[in-house]
Amino acid sequence: MSKKIVYFSDNFYPNVDGVVKVVNNYGKILSKDNECAVVVPDYRDNYQGHHEYKLVRKSSHLFKFHDFIFPLPKRCKKTDEFLKDFKADVYHIHSPFFIGHYALRQAKKNGVPTVATFHSQFKRDFLEQTHSHILTFFLMRYVMKFFNRCDEVWAVSNATANTLRSYGYKKEIKIARNGTAFVYPDNIEELKQKVQKQYNIDPSKKTIIFVGQIRLVKNLKLIIDTINLLSKERDDFHFYFIGEGNDEKKLKKYVKKLGLDNVMTFTGKLVGGDMMQGFFANTDLMFFPSVYDNSSIAVQEACVCRVPTLFTEGSNTSEGFKDCVTGYLAKENPIAMKEKLVYILDHDEERKEVGLRASKEMPHIWEEVVLEAAAKYDDVIKKYQESHSK
Repeated sequence: MSKKIVYFSDNFYPNVDGVVKVVNNYGKILSKDNECAVVVPDYRDNYQGHHEYKLVRKSSHLFKFHDFIFPLPKRCKKTDEFLKDFKADVYHIHSPFFIGHYALRQAKKNGVPTVATFHSQFKRDFLEQTHSHILTFFLMRYVMKFFNRCDEVWAVSNATANTLRSYGYKKEIKIARNGTAFVYPDNIEELKQKVQKQYNIDPSKKTIIFVGQIRLVKNLKLIIDTINLLSKERDDFHFYFIGEGNDEKKLKKYVKKLGLDNVMTFTGKLVGGDMMQGFFANTDLMFFPSVYDNSSIAVQEACVCRVPTLFTEGSNTSEGFKDCVTGYLAKENPIAMKEKLVYILDHDEERKEVGLRASKEMPHIWEEVVLEAAAKYDDVIKKYQESHSK
């Protein structure tokens, strides 16, 4: 049965992160058979773009807290009236901050059930940015108040669900994994040569990459320290940071301090899926030691392109990966990571087999993920109607 669904997020295009990709894919795929809208703040710019769904920009103030930037929604009669007239069957909220609390108020006013997806390790974020346990306590209380008020909460993996439980959440958590829209291209060699030429990639050397936001919280200093150790033993590789972020200048300075400018390159953000596919075609290994990420879409994209990934042992984003089978695991320190890298780089055939196996077993296709979510919406709507008909 066709449904009306509204998604809420505190970030959106032209800014891109994992949550933005999730919201966009949900809206794009479900709009084929349903009516979908996405409500996001307008604090960045007036970007609209082309979307299969209705994009609603809500008037907002910019609220900065340490390195966090939150959109504080203004009173916006136009958005309120849109939500009232839209008569949604369910609200799916992807932020526990101001836009999330706004969505909860509108849900109560309009009689709409709410689903929230838990994406991030908020406690780690707050503590790292504020350096205050007291401030972190109050911020976490605000976040948990949001999740406890939702009709249903989803997490992107079992490990992520456990993180939310560690914050004190007691109710049921359902798993709704992230997916990927990546496909293995038919013109892989053409894309490979194009990227090789543009970024001066030496095919005689092993290529190792990180893909994601350039932020210290993602264990990027561990990457640099590991590569520093590896570079003292061998020179048959080159490392690329792919992405952009607030800590890029700090990390470039650290790379220069260690004398690794000829070993490590910051490419910035790659524009277009073809460029990323071409880079993966040149890549021997993805190095993703983050213990901050919950379910990296970039890792799934690497899997599709038959590139294996080295994770930190026990990290949320390594869930489901088996060492030397569908990926690689090492302890969270430079020496252990360096030793694992040596092993991986010295075992070419095994590395290729691990990448191929990962491509067959690990990616989740967005169409499948979103259709499973649609079935979950039916349950949420049914339970809400039953509880409010008494």
